[in-house]
Amino acid sequence: MATAEDEGWRDAVSPGPVEAVQEDAAFKEFFVRCWEPVRLAVSMRVADERFVEDEVQEAFLLARRNWDQLRHFDKPEWWVLKVALRRIGRILARERRPAVPIRVPATTDPIATIAENERVYAAIRQLPRRQAEAIILFTLGHSVAASAEILGVTPGSVKKHRYLARKRLRAMLAGGTR
Repeated sequence: MATAEDEGWRDAVSPGPVEAVQEDAAFKEFFVRCWEPVRLAVSMRVADERFVEDEVQEAFLLARRNWDQLRHFDKPEWWVLKVALRRIGRILARERRPAVPIRVPATTDPIATIAENERVYAAIRQLPRRQAEAIILFTLGHSVAASAEILGVTPGSVKKHRYLARKRLRAMLAGGTR
């Protein structure tokens, strides 16, 4: 026969229906808020949208499984982004994905803007993995410290990889290969 003390312990270990619904609502809000920024960051690394969607979805599934711990993080989206980028990195190490057009927001001349952005994204995909990750996080507005935390490296390493990425991109987009 269970005592009141046992029941209290059981309540502390597994959430009741109200807490479970609140956790589901919190994760749903997190998912809705973070899906597009994470998908965009990963799509800068890989052009195949179906591939991107699959890996981002897997990262969010892992986040849902670990939501009890992640919901206490300051920026759980960084964890999801890091997982998605690592999953992509492992797969890209095994095979190379061909570049395909990426949808970008239109401006005054949508054709020219799309062509230029495709050229930039294709160049980013040719960068070494760390340089690509550093420049993608920069374009998403992450600080050096935040990028270092996401990538699990020092801020100095992030600065170095951003510098090298910019230098290489400048040369690639000017017509050279390095």
